[in-house]
Amino acid sequence: MAKISISLPDDLLNYIDQKVDNRSALIESLLKEWQEKQQNEALAAACAVVDELPLGWESEMTTQIIIENFSELHPWTQSLIGVISLESENTV
Repeated sequence: MAKISISLPDDLLNYIDQKVDNRSALIESLLKEWQEKQQNEALAAACAVVDELPLGWESEMTTQIIIENFSELHPWTQSLIGVISLESENTV
C-alpha cells in the first residue's frame, strides 16, 4: 500500500486524537467514504444519461433488471432506490 503524508493544523490533530484512537484509520475511512460518494454520483449521472436515451425499454423490463441486481448494489444505492420507489407510489 502506498503511503501519503498530509499536513494538518495542530489544533485539528489534537481534536482528532481526542475523538479516535487511530487517526490514520479515520482518514482512510473518510477517503473511502468520499470515493464511494464520488462513484455513486458518477453512477447517478450515467443513469440519468441512459434514462434520456431512446432505448425502447419498457418500465417493467427496467424494474426487473433492478430487482435482479439489487443485492449487488451498494447499500446507499439500495436506499436511494427505496426512496424513489416510495416517492413514485405517493405521486400516483
